[in-house]
Amino acid sequence: MNWKDIAPLMGDAAPLIGGLIGGPAGAAVGGLVANALGTSATPDAVSQALKTNPDAAVKLATLQEEQAVAFKQMTLQ
Repeated sequence: MNWKDIAPLMGDAAPLIGGLIGGPAGAAVGGLVANALGTSATPDAVSQALKTNPDAAVKLATLQEEQAVAFKQMTLQ
């Protein structure tokens, strides 16, 4: 599994993160997501957390809001 495989799991909670995690910045964004979810920075661990943690959507939305400027800059690169 790689970072782009988990992009669809971001869903409506964090569409900007979902778009970035599937691209060149995937590993960096994946690390931020993993940190927010309290898991290791691997696609498998993040995927498992997204599927099993009922608070994952809220944590992703919070991360996206807090890092909005940085994430938008990444989309321009």
